[in-house]
Amino acid sequence: MTRPRKKLSPFEEGLVKAERQIKAAKSPELGLLTVRNTVALQQMPQVLHTLLGKKNIEEIINANAYPAEYRQLKKSRNFVSKEFRRDALWLASSLCNERARLSKFLGMKNEFEKLVLNSDFIAAENLLDEVDKLFGKSIWYIENRISIVEKTKGIEAQQVYASEIYNDQQINYDVRLLTYFFSRRLEPSISFRRLVHDINDVLSRISVPERDREYLGFHILPFQGISNEDHLSYIISKECNSAIIDKYLTLNTVLKHVLADTDFKHLRRDTRLIVKELAHCGDDALIQNLTYLFGENDTVPHRTAEIAGQVLQALDDYSIGAYDESTKKFAAIIATRPDLVELFEAKIKADVYAKNDVVGITFGDRLQRLMREIFIKADTSESAVEELNKNVMSFASHSWVTHILSFLQRDGRKIWREDTHPFTIQSGLSGYLLNPWQSQIFFQLGQEGLLQALFPGKIDISPTLRLQRIQSVVLPEFEQQLAFMDLPEDRKNKYLCIKLIECGQFDRAIPILEGMLTVSHERPVYYDALRYLSHCYIKVGNSIDKCLNLVVGAYLQNASVYMSLPISELAELIEKPDFQNFRGSVSWPILNEILYRHFENVSEDARTYAYEDFLESVPVRRPHQLSDFVDRFDRDALVFFLHKVCVPQVMDMAPGFKDAKAVFEERIKVCQLLGEIDSPNASIYITELKDITERITIKELTRHVEQSKIYVDVSGIRLKLGRSLEETYKRYIHLKTNPKLEMPLDFLDQILKNWDQNVATNILRASRRESIYIMHMMIEDIKKLFISSSEFGLVFYLSTRIRHGTLWGQLRSTLDAHNLVTVENSKDKDTKAKDSKAKVYKDNAYWHTKFLNSSKEPALQSLLKTFSKNFDELILNVNTNWLQIKSPEKPDGLFNYDYAAVGTYYSNVVRKVTETTTYEEFLDIVFDELWSITEENLSQIRQRLKYELEPQIIALLNKLRGDFAATFVNETDHGLQHVITNAITSMQNSMERVIEWFHVAKLQETPDAKIETALVVGLASINSYFPHHPLVPSIEVVPANEIIIKGRFFSLFSDIFFILFQNIKAHSGFDDRAPVVNIKISKEGRKICMIFSNELEEDRDHGEIEKKVATALAKLQKQGISEEVQKEGGSGFPKLFKIFTMNLKCNPVISPEVTKGKFLLRIEFDGEGATYENPHC
Repeated sequence: MTRPRKKLSPFEEGLVKAERQIKAAKSPELGLLTVRNTVALQQMPQVLHTLLGKKNIEEIINANAYPAEYRQLKKSRNFVSKEFRRDALWLASSLCNERARLSKFLGMKNEFEKLVLNSDFIAAENLLDEVDKLFGKSIWYIENRISIVEKTKGIEAQQVYASEIYNDQQINYDVRLLTYFFSRRLEPSISFRRLVHDINDVLSRISVPERDREYLGFHILPFQGISNEDHLSYIISKECNSAIIDKYLTLNTVLKHVLADTDFKHLRRDTRLIVKELAHCGDDALIQNLTYLFGENDTVPHRTAEIAGQVLQALDDYSIGAYDESTKKFAAIIATRPDLVELFEAKIKADVYAKNDVVGITFGDRLQRLMREIFIKADTSESAVEELNKNVMSFASHSWVTHILSFLQRDGRKIWREDTHPFTIQSGLSGYLLNPWQSQIFFQLGQEGLLQALFPGKIDISPTLRLQRIQSVVLPEFEQQLAFMDLPEDRKNKYLCIKLIECGQFDRAIPILEGMLTVSHERPVYYDALRYLSHCYIKVGNSIDKCLNLVVGAYLQNASVYMSLPISELAELIEKPDFQNFRGSVSWPILNEILYRHFENVSEDARTYAYEDFLESVPVRRPHQLSDFVDRFDRDALVFFLHKVCVPQVMDMAPGFKDAKAVFEERIKVCQLLGEIDSPNASIYITELKDITERITIKELTRHVEQSKIYVDVSGIRLKLGRSLEETYKRYIHLKTNPKLEMPLDFLDQILKNWDQNVATNILRASRRESIYIMHMMIEDIKKLFISSSEFGLVFYLSTRIRHGTLWGQLRSTLDAHNLVTVENSKDKDTKAKDSKAKVYKDNAYWHTKFLNSSKEPALQSLLKTFSKNFDELILNVNTNWLQIKSPEKPDGLFNYDYAAVGTYYSNVVRKVTETTTYEEFLDIVFDELWSITEENLSQIRQRLKYELEPQIIALLNKLRGDFAATFVNETDHGLQHVITNAITSMQNSMERVIEWFHVAKLQETPDAKIETALVVGLASINSYFPHHPLVPSIEVVPANEIIIKGRFFSLFSDIFFILFQNIKAHSGFDDRAPVVNIKISKEGRKICMIFSNELEEDRDHGEIEKKVATALAKLQKQGISEEVQKEGGSGFPKLFKIFTMNLKCNPVISPEVTKGKFLLRIEFDGEGATYENPHC
């Protein structure tokens, strides 16, 4: 008889099953994966604890738990995520054998945070070294090492440290990316918003999957939300192969998110098991709090109860208005426990009411000062909030961070929310046992017994705890208990109004809040009343006018309060037809201006419509006409409307202004009115008047430069011709009146024998008259200078203002803005104007990231390179063949001045010149005829550009689209087809602009202007051709506003600056951004010195650049500029020399210098003739 088998317990059954699964699997790793996915949740901790007793299993689960090197981090195999509760419980259970070491780490971590808050960074660094020795490398260690190195050795030292990690390709990819962003977030120039943007931008460019992107974001900014349960599980599973420190901290933080975020409510019932398991892993305040909360532990440690009692005494003093006593007690606690950052908020509020300043110089003191500034001023300006955010980013994984963020949400930003923000819950979870002020969470969760254990006998006598306790009672009982509490009257009113609002009794709350606004002189209470009252006005619906005036009036007093006010809700309400009568108030356009300034996704149209609504209600057509109605409006509101709303950007979109000049003229009148009605700030408006005048000047000068591309310096030619031609002309008139004095025919025949056979000489031979010969020679001399003079002629201005990168830049930048053109390798960039066939083009980085996972991505790169090459060749042909003077060497030149083609101009001149025509009148006649021919040429060029070049470019784009469609059949196009369609429209617009260049420049007198203005005009021109990555140079002029350019030389200086900027764009080597540029211009006596420096791409061959620059300068000194100036491409030095030597009549000293990563160009010249010093400075 066999004995009956003993019935196994559920745990024993689970263990036997797990052991069988591991044994049956191909490998222990796969067996463990099966166990994790199938074992019952209730048995998982005990089963895993037992399995961890086996060495081979423990080595798999905790492989590399204490990595000695960065390269060992996250190197073991990872578990695939299953579901949150399984992933989290498995990870928690796997840590059970590490309790002693984790408790040791948590103690060191808390001590480290205390040292940081006390600014003892050297001791903190030493403690990090101890953590490294005991626990090895971890993500937590890297993050804090970077922050501490930055504090102790500076930003460059931490960047060097970080770069050694993220440049080591043998280190795990996630670790490298995290290190890069840990370093980036500490850079002084990076803001919170910029960091988030950069993270998304970089991760999208390298095609990181969404779940991995959220995992990385979780570590970089752990206080940001997690989007869904799947990502929760993925984050936990990704940490299974991490260092033991990172496993624990990640699970700890994920639990905070689950408990704080209402989206994860359905997961909270499973959290009890995880918390219970984590409680065995280490002495952690958060987990201890959660075990009390879940009823797993009702014993309060003595040290916790002792500190909590001290905190309660300080809070009770605060509650009853004994602010001096309160702040002293808080200061004493924080002095020994600076890590209790949740007390900072209570202390600074007590300080505010006690009118005390924050003293001390530690990191924690700085946090308090920032919090105080935000609280007392309701200061949501970028400076205060951004600095506090910056400090939070520096130590984003620290336990105190969520308390700071909770403060920003509840007190700094004062956002009215119906639900509690997750930051508030998270901060409470990690600290409410030490902070009875947040004990309301206990009452909400029905855990009053735990409070009784923590504060025995205190709940009924403590005003702080009583306030928290009565929050949940019904309104009549709340009012009754509140009335008998020993609290300041304004605090009672505040709490009563909060309760009334919760109960929907807005009408009762309104008069109380209105009284608080008029009686209370404490600004914090004032701001509380302000936000609650504006909310109530909206809720009742019949006080919208009061709400509008309240909100706008408060903003005018302190613009920082905008985040505490229901601005968006109010604007949406007034937009409805029932409330349109309020749009006639001056507060309406101000409200829309507040929306536009401080909120995203607000269109410019809305503020323009509000501006129009108000003016129509007055009624006036223009803002300056409000001068007749000043007494009808609140003075502060009217000043704000005129100063901030009636600006050119708004008025330009409103009807009634024919052009931009009319808009600026109206703004001038508005500033003049502001000077009258707001005289204390008259200096502000005087400064703006000066700025507007300068902007108008720059705009007109830029337009003049744009319209002066087809130009000939006729005045310069007149001077060049000199008296010799005038004497020849007198001989012509003399012969015309005395034909008998003409040269003997045999002499003339001998001269004509040596002439080339052409139409002109045939006419001369037929006429056989000296006067005709003289006239022809004079016209030819003038025409030659008009066309070919490298000093004054058309060919120079064509080369400088159109062919030298301008046409290419204008059209190529259009394609570049749509990411359709690739660029040639740096070593080939200088071949642009010489031989496009020799170019080797780079891959298109933008589309590389889009098609990274496509097998046909190389085919796409080939299509884009071919398109870029064909486009460059097309523009090269226009520059080198079309836009040239027609000659035997340039038969396709469209500037045709051949006698055979336009010979009538000779007869026209002869016909118009009579015996009474003066020499100056003769020159006018010849130039008029030459301009007439030029205009005919330009008309033909415009036709060719419109009906030949533009279709060719469009055909290239259509071919690219067709080739792409044929290559990527049935595959996603990632928006490329749409991009090409938009590029066609943009190219048509760019071609219209280019075509407009080809008109004869309208001659107008240019006023004298500052050299800074010429610099800005040149910069505006180059940036209009390269808008995708505009240059933003640092400019210093010494002495400022004192170097004045004479009007007739202004365009020459703008040409100089344009050429210099063009060189920087063409030769610095940057394709994905603009280089850093620094400019300094100084004048000492007659000498002007201009220094342009720009950074160079790392791949640029500095020696090659230096060699090319030296060769160009030597060639100029040897051969002169007559031929070089007509060439395109290269350095632009010949054109600069030409302008300085021939036009400005000075000999410049040009000194280039190439250093590591920088090109510097120094130009010194005598500016006496072209400039003078401002007599008004």
